[in-house]
Amino acid sequence: MDEQDIREEEEVIVNPLLQACNKSLKILEQFEQKPEELIRYIIIQVAQQSIDRDYIVTVNDLEYYALLVSRVNMIPGPIVKYDPKRGYGLFAEKDYKPQEVVTTYGGKHYYDNKGNGPYFAFFERGNIHIDGYKQFKLSEKGRWINQFDEQNKKNVQLAVQIRTIKSVKKGEQFFAYYGKNYDSSKY
Repeated sequence: MDEQDIREEEEVIVNPLLQACNKSLKILEQFEQKPEELIRYIIIQVAQQSIDRDYIVTVNDLEYYALLVSRVNMIPGPIVKYDPKRGYGLFAEKDYKPQEVVTTYGGKHYYDNKGNGPYFAFFERGNIHIDGYKQFKLSEKGRWINQFDEQNKKNVQLAVQIRTIKSVKKGEQFFAYYGKNYDSSKY
């Protein structure tokens, strides 16, 4: 190996490894006396790298709801949590300003007025209706947003790309209007 080959090898292999080691040491210092938190951090990092954001959920996945929720929550963004009054809901993982994008509403698209169900969203503009029950990507968390009621006011606009209509604080649940054909008493 000549000197040029050694420099190239050092630049391509050694320097990135040294950078990764230095980063790892800094992370270890943060968790010096907290081994449980370090293990949790490592698991989350590995899981986030192995979760396919574009994985499309099937009916079989829905049989293992708790596992599905944990996989969805490994994707950065709003958090899915259980609400004893409404079932699962979508909660803000940070403070949101008005008109800020929260997530997308994924699922099977329909272009007619047919269909109804607990995850069926009607969008007046464009005459698009999406069945979020299945065929949504893990990163498309809109189907977890609950219908608003008297106590909880609408704070997001339901659309393919969901945006806040007012400020939403970290930890607050997102609520939307699912359209005139949606009957929440059935679900």
